[in-house]
Amino acid sequence: MRPLENWVGRASRPPRLAIRLRPDVLWRVFEHLFEVSNILMRPYLLIITLVFCLSSCATPEMVKYEKRIKENPQDSQAHYRLALAYLKKGISWEVHEEVGVPVLKSRWWVRKAKRHLDKTVKLNPFDPEPHYWLKVIYNVRGKYPAADRERELYARLKGLEKRSSHK
Repeated sequence: MRPLENWVGRASRPPRLAIRLRPDVLWRVFEHLFEVSNILMRPYLLIITLVFCLSSCATPEMVKYEKRIKENPQDSQAHYRLALAYLKKGISWEVHEEVGVPVLKSRWWVRKAKRHLDKTVKLNPFDPEPHYWLKVIYNVRGKYPAADRERELYARLKGLEKRSSHK
């Protein structure tokens, strides 16, 4: 087992590395910081730790698809599913996913989702679904011309999919 200082150092880096921390490790970091901090800082430290843990911890679904991608980087379906898992953290819906309005919660999660959707499109260019979600991302970020391009591409690919299924 590594000394606690290694975990403290990892937790103070950008969220990209900190997301890998398990909740039990994060709790050990909190306990260590709690011991070394003064009494006035302790309530704030608890709040910050809880917010970080609730908002930045990877879900089991994310871990599963990250593992699949490590095993097979060319798995477009794993990239797509991981992007959807990231989008669940990055976008909330005002009403319902089918008819509601998407609202940006976390730019960081949306950026990660976009990277994996781009990879999915690169690996499987005839799948229309990633283009739908890219359209949602561009709309949320206010990039409406790019969202329109993705919408047109989605409609075209969906039309090709319907024609090929009728034959």
